[in-house]
Amino acid sequence: MLQKSSVSLFKRIPSALFIADPDLLIQEVNAAFCEVFRAQQAELRGTKVTALFSDVSAWSRVAAAEGNACQYVSLTRRDGDR
Repeated sequence: MLQKSSVSLFKRIPSALFIADPDLLIQEVNAAFCEVFRAQQAELRGTKVTALFSDVSAWSRVAAAEGNACQYVSLTRRDGDR
């Protein structure tokens, strides 16, 4: 999925990052994402991204992007934390 140098960067970036497939199922997450969501990678893989957030309306912008679009979205977790 990711090239070797990209994998290293993905893992070390302090921002919470994830990679999802076209159905919004999480394929990969970095350590910061796990920390934010208080979960292990294995728990998050295969989870629908929209299940993690309280307001899924922001995902309409992400879903509207075609191709390999990179999106920055600020959302609130279901437990109310940001």
